[in-house]
Amino acid sequence: MNPNIESILDGVSTGDIALVVRNALGNPAASVIGKPTWREIDAVHNDQRTLAIVRCSGAADSGGKTVTWSCVVKIIDSSQEANVAASWNDPAMEEKVYELGLMTDLGVPFRPAKCFGVNPLRNDVKLIWLEDLGSAPQPPWTMDEYLQVALHVGEFNGRMIVDPPKLPFNLPVDGHRARRNAIGSTFSERFASIRENSSHPVLQAALQDVSIKSVVELNSLFGELHEVSPGLPHGLVFGDCHARNLFPLEHETVAVDWAGLASDPVGTDLSVLVGSAFSWSVDEAVMVAQNEPAIFEMYKNGLRNAGWDGEWDDVRRAFFTHLPIYLMFSIGLVELIRSGKANGRKEWFEARRGASFQEIPERMAPIIALIPGYVEELRQLLH
Repeated sequence: MNPNIESILDGVSTGDIALVVRNALGNPAASVIGKPTWREIDAVHNDQRTLAIVRCSGAADSGGKTVTWSCVVKIIDSSQEANVAASWNDPAMEEKVYELGLMTDLGVPFRPAKCFGVNPLRNDVKLIWLEDLGSAPQPPWTMDEYLQVALHVGEFNGRMIVDPPKLPFNLPVDGHRARRNAIGSTFSERFASIRENSSHPVLQAALQDVSIKSVVELNSLFGELHEVSPGLPHGLVFGDCHARNLFPLEHETVAVDWAGLASDPVGTDLSVLVGSAFSWSVDEAVMVAQNEPAIFEMYKNGLRNAGWDGEWDDVRRAFFTHLPIYLMFSIGLVELIRSGKANGRKEWFEARRGASFQEIPERMAPIIALIPGYVEELRQLLH
């Protein structure tokens, strides 16, 4: 484990751990047996204010019986400056969601992970103690799991617009625009290079029959959409709604990382759920791409279940608030491979994509092949 993280964890008192264990076991008389063990989890956290995700486990005496316990600790340092990839997130909102038990009684099968305590430590560092979801299905999911989560996200989004909760903080408005502005600034140079080198064999392996003109039009239409998106029906959205933040259980979906809450167009959460799948393993990306209509229909079912009866074209417009980002990043990765700029993170990219650098361009072709159809659809939705 990182020595800095070890130093932080050394500052956790036995009393704090005991309180967490009692909350986790639901027994105010439980007592900790021995010292807990700590294991850092190699989880995805793009926000550099998240220092680590750590699993803590041990034994306790509960009602005269020795039982095991475990939880996951999220270590946040609010003094750190937000990086570009998380500049639209607010960790203070997430802390309130957990500490005050918000979003737990909405009557829909979508909820935050259970929180067993929030401990402030030194220098703006806080520990959030959450339920251990290690036994839940882990990505890559099956298609049935994607469909279930889409349904539950739809029910959550529908409830948030039909019966919005009262919150002790103001929601950011149109977080999707802030996200595009932040990420778009980092993509412009790469996009210019893609256009300049579109005939290169590496890029052609990914583009195949997709013209660079179609890619350029997608980017242009994406900009047009974000000019009109503030006028779409809005409601509270989860925000960072990707599969690595969600845990599909038998009858509900549990979510972690509530720092991306916002008032956004209804459908933006699904845009992230589907689009983010394009940025993980190639097999997962292709599966989701081939089944996107079914996933979208299941999301609509969730909205219906919650009582929302708005215009489906508006939901489809909102579906494009994030999706083009992931499509363009898919091409962007191929360009990084072509230019050699990805070589320094070769192992990381290959592990994330489940394919070698030599395989990635051609295997990404089914994802890139979606672009012309999406361009035509978005053109019709906007004009």
